[in-house]
Amino acid sequence: MPTDLEARERRGLRLGVAGAVLAFLALTTVQAVAIRPYLPPDELYHVGYAASLLEGRLPTLTTPLPGDRVPLMPDDGRPRRVYVANHPPLFHALAAVPIGIGERLGVPRAGFLAARLLSVALAAAGVVLVAWLALLLVPGRPRVAVGAAWLAALLPGLPHVSAFAYTDGLGFLGATAALVAAAATIRRGPTPARLAGLTAAASAAALTRAPGLVLVGLAGAAAAAGFVLHGQRRGARRRLAAAGAGAAVAGLAGASAIWFYLRNRSLYGSLTGAAYNQALFRLVPQDHALALLTSPAYALRLYDGLWVWTRFSLPRPPTLAALVAVPRVVGLLVVAGLGAVAARRLRGAGPGGGSGRGPAVAAWALAVAWPVAVFAMVAFYDGNGGHTHPRYLFPGLAVLAVVAALGLDGLPGARLGLWIAALTLAQLALTGVAWAGFVTAWRSRRPSDPADLLGAVAGMLDAAGARPPWLLLGLAGAMLLAALALLGLALGLFRADRATVPAGADRAAGAAGPGGPAPDEVSGVPQPPPAAPRVSSRA
Repeated sequence: MPTDLEARERRGLRLGVAGAVLAFLALTTVQAVAIRPYLPPDELYHVGYAASLLEGRLPTLTTPLPGDRVPLMPDDGRPRRVYVANHPPLFHALAAVPIGIGERLGVPRAGFLAARLLSVALAAAGVVLVAWLALLLVPGRPRVAVGAAWLAALLPGLPHVSAFAYTDGLGFLGATAALVAAAATIRRGPTPARLAGLTAAASAAALTRAPGLVLVGLAGAAAAAGFVLHGQRRGARRRLAAAGAGAAVAGLAGASAIWFYLRNRSLYGSLTGAAYNQALFRLVPQDHALALLTSPAYALRLYDGLWVWTRFSLPRPPTLAALVAVPRVVGLLVVAGLGAVAARRLRGAGPGGGSGRGPAVAAWALAVAWPVAVFAMVAFYDGNGGHTHPRYLFPGLAVLAVVAALGLDGLPGARLGLWIAALTLAQLALTGVAWAGFVTAWRSRRPSDPADLLGAVAGMLDAAGARPPWLLLGLAGAMLLAALALLGLALGLFRADRATVPAGADRAAGAAGPGGPAPDEVSGVPQPPPAAPRVSSRA
């Protein structure tokens, strides 16, 4: 918990983030239970990967799916292979535990559901880390941290995909944890605990999805930057220490995962095996990645995809144009808010205002570079014959949520928490619309009213074995109401705390933007720079 916050702000931060996690769990758990096993396109093959690990072997792209070990295996007799075997095995090794326990106890459905709930729990931990990242990038602004956590928790795509036995929940957690450790190292200085956390998080990210391998390089850069900005040595000795720290972090994290990518290269001719897998599907190789990188329409399609649910193998009901406009209006408001924050920051900048900003600028530079890199990797994957999957942006979602929260917090009414309340209601409404679309496709009839929609969801829960279904729905509803109450309490505490601060100081804090000043800077009284922490100090 940050020490530069008032007691009310710290309490509001805890309540607000707890509410975001509670809301995320409420929405995600219902989907994990209600949506039919293996309806999500790749889920059967991720579970098959985990089942292969239970047999003591690491599968390849041509390994047949172990049907006798896969819980609830479809009995259509179709031959299947583990076509996700080019993914690193960390998530599948974790998912194999509940699947194996369910198999041993004779309750395969429970084992499958537990694997889904494992993904839910991992992504929920990532929501907490979104708030932590916001506190590191925008210190002294707990409302931004709470807003970022809620934005990520209710973004329709994240709780939806996290409800399945996919790698995306762990990928989101690992990448966000690495960003938190990197930002802490750059802003507060390297310590053994921070460097160990940075190494472990980067390793986990690289062992979950291919973009994590790029994150290993950023982790090394963050470790080196921490020594450059906070090291006690001078000149060449400081640069040597920075290079050694960067090499150690990147080397250890990379060494933990590189074996798998080298295996891919040996088996499939590339580190990711994507082209080999596409050839197995008889997909025609393409080469228009640069066109996608420079295409606003492509970027907008990915952005819109974060606000909707997966394309199941079901009929697609028409989407109302007004609903498509919601995420775009939010994006425009974010841009307007960021412009307002920048304008206030420029007006408030005085002589010497840039002193001591090096760590803040470096942390923001690394943070912003990461989602740009993720977008480039997704574009290159799509441009070389892959499929467009907005969920592939999840490793960079934490930074996007913090930037969006910072921009929205620059709008009028921010001190009242109006943007958080409005965005929360809008995202919940979009989730309800997504459920209505799914139910319409499932039973070929649009729900006539909210009660009809809830009845359809209850029927899905009953079919999944969750009886009585209204008990789970009632519990999820109570959790959601409790989450909203916690958010209301948090916003009330922020308003009460800001009411005791002079208006000028609050305006200065609002103008701070990225790397906002500490409370002593807001007062306008020049302060000596803080002493750099020793590398051997505790985290």
